[in-house]
Formats: sequence, structure tokens, C-alpha cells
Amino acid sequence: MAMCKVSVIVPFWNVEGFFSIFLDSVLGQTLYNIEVILVDDHSSDASYAIAREYQKKDSRIILLQNPCHSGSGGMGRQKGMEVAKGEYVIFWDADDFVDSDTLRQLYECAEKQRADVVTFGYKCFYDDSTLSLCTVEKKGEEISATGRDTLINYYATLDQGKPFCLGILWNKLIRRSLIADYSIVHPSGAVRMQELPFSVACIIHAKK
Repeated sequence: MAMCKVSVIVPFWNVEGFFSIFLDSVLGQTLYNIEVILVDDHSSDASYAIAREYQKKDSRIILLQNPCHSGSGGMGRQKGMEVAKGEYVIFWDADDFVDSDTLRQLYECAEKQRADVVTFGYKCFYDDSTLSLCTVEKKGEEISATGRDTLINYYATLDQGKPFCLGILWNKLIRRSLIADYSIVHPSGAVRMQELPFSVACIIHAKK
């Protein structure tokens, strides 16, 4: 395979009900030169078997397993980072659904802007059929920010001042060398807001 442009790292546990929908949306990306690193947290349902079947059909999938059930996505994300080879990484969850052109647009934006972190908007659908939005910019528009204080202030104003855009990882494409250069690691023990420390560290160290 040609140079890997994006490593998609996905910790998962007991997601058999919607895992195939997610995997189809990731493997169907128009940006083909990606690797999909799936890390099982010792699922007790058919999730691991589903991942194995997809791995047999697509050589871009790397399937790993935590040494024990951690109850935390942090351990799986860190395990995925240990084998990732992409220029950029993105951390998605198995209950996400991704538009087929997402990674291409993110990668091209990162290259054009020479950005360390690219943040994008999203929609959250809940079990009670409610919907919430995080809009970064108008569709098709890009905005760039440089400098530590400017970046932090920018994220503070996203989504009408709510911290949700800052504290999550699944709406950020991150240059892998940034993570390596500053030895940024995922906390493995925290359960609530476990993505926040990693996300904030990436933003603080990003040049753009």
C-alpha cells in the first residue's frame, strides 16, 4: 500500500448492533490510503468476530486487543497509537457514522493549511431522537488560527462557548508527529471526560 495518510484508531467494546454500519462508513472513505486500527476491550458479544470478518476482506484493518478489559477507551487509543503509521491520526468511536468524503476533506485541509490539528463540525443523534450540533464554520469554509493563546481562545468560542468541541477527539484530525514530539499519551484510568487531557495537550502544542 502507498504511504498511509491517516490512521483511524477505534477502541471498541460490545458494539455488535451498529459496528458494521460504522465500519462500512470508514472503509468506504474516498481517501483510500488509510489504515483502520481496531482495538477490542474484550467484548463479550460478537464485536470481535465482526472485526475479524472485516479484517479478512480488507488488508487496511489492523485488529488488536487490550490485555484485559479496561472499561476505558484511553487504553485502546494508546495501544493503537503504538502501531499507527499515518501522517495524521483520528480517533473515532464505533457508534459514529462518517460521511464518505470526510477524511479526504480533512487531509487536504491539513495539507493546505499545514495544520497540526484540524477540527470539524458534527451532529449528535440521541436515543430520544433529539439532535445537537457543533458548527465550526459554514459548510465549505475554513478558518486557521496560530499561536497557543489564539488557538485556546478559538476553541473556547466554538459552539457558543460550550467546551464540547475542545474536550472530544472524534472531531479532530491530528498530525501524528505532534503527538510523538511532545510525548502526548492517553489516560487509561479516567472514564468521564477521558479525552479532554489528550485533546487539550494537542491543541496547546499545535502551531496551527
